[in-house]
Amino acid sequence: MKKITTISLAILLVVISHASASDISLYGSLRTYIGVLPTQNFDYAIMQDTFDLSIEYYGNNSAVLINPYMNYNDDNKLEVNLREAYIDLYLEKADVHIGKQQIIWGKSDGVFITDVVSPKNLEEFLLPDFNEIRLGITAIKADYYIDSATYELIWVPIFTPN
Repeated sequence: MKKITTISLAILLVVISHASASDISLYGSLRTYIGVLPTQNFDYAIMQDTFDLSIEYYGNNSAVLINPYMNYNDDNKLEVNLREAYIDLYLEKADVHIGKQQIIWGKSDGVFITDVVSPKNLEEFLLPDFNEIRLGITAIKADYYIDSATYELIWVPIFTPN
């Protein structure tokens, strides 16, 4: 799995390196969670810093997204990983997404009824945003458009559990 993620990241970096700086968008966030216990010492229940960065490139018939993140918690544990890293190809009657991506089916407040393709990370005590709960999976997703209908095909070569 690490090999496929590394290969897809290398391909994405090559595509972005050929883009001009004006075609690339950078945005992100820095967040701190602090939970204090109401004891005499005011001990920390949780303390976590999260840095989330999105790098996007839009070409004429393609787009690239790279979404690295870093978590640093009160156990002095640093986690650096990729949430998503994929290429979008826009064809005449189809869109193809290749790489590590979050695939979202349906939307409901706080419930995952039809959203079953991307696995979930529910280890946190406090419930993070849905884009942080969903794990990116290495997949090829194709949307084919015929008249007013859309047909979607997803190929996930490597199983990723919750």
